[in-house]
Amino acid sequence: MPAQDPTTHRGEFRRLWRDWVSVIEKFARQSPARHAVDSVCFQQLYRELLRNQSSDSAVGNLVRPWVSPEALEHTPRKILLDLLAKCRQVEQELSSRRWLTRFRLGSRGVVLFLVTAVVGALVGAASLGGTTTTELIEEIRRPFGRFVLNLKPIEWVAVIGIGMSLVMGFLLARPARI
Repeated sequence: MPAQDPTTHRGEFRRLWRDWVSVIEKFARQSPARHAVDSVCFQQLYRELLRNQSSDSAVGNLVRPWVSPEALEHTPRKILLDLLAKCRQVEQELSSRRWLTRFRLGSRGVVLFLVTAVVGALVGAASLGGTTTTELIEEIRRPFGRFVLNLKPIEWVAVIGIGMSLVMGFLLARPARI
C-alpha cells in the first residue's frame, strides 16, 4: 500500500470529524433527523474515526463510548450537549491548525521571495549604477542608522511594544494541544 500524504490524511480526518459532529448535533438537539441515522453508516464512520485519529486520545475519548446510534439515543441530553460542545472545540482547533499551517508555509515563501528580491535589487542596482554592492548597502544603512540613533525614549517604547505584540500574537495564535 503506498504511503498516504499527511495532508490528505488530515483532510480526510477533518471530513470525518465534521460528519461525526453533525451526527452528535442531531442527537444533542433532538432533531427528528436523528431517527434517519443509518446504523451501518454510523458504524463505518465510527471505525474510520478511530482508525484515523492519529493516536490522539482526547479525540478517541469523544468517539469511543458512542458505539451506536442507539447508545446516543439513550444518553441524557445534558451529556450530549456537553459532548457536542467538546466536539465543536476539536473541530475549531482542527480548522485553526489548518489556517496556521497554510500561513506558516505561506510566510516562508514570502520571506524567501523578499530576500531574493532585495538581493537581486542590490546586485542589479550596483551593476547598473557603477557602484559596488557594498557601497550601495552602506548608502542604505546610513539613513537607517541615523533613524535608529535618533529615536526618542517614547519611540523606543513604541517599537518594543509593537515587537512584543507581534511575538505575543504569534504565541497566542498557536493552537492548544487536543
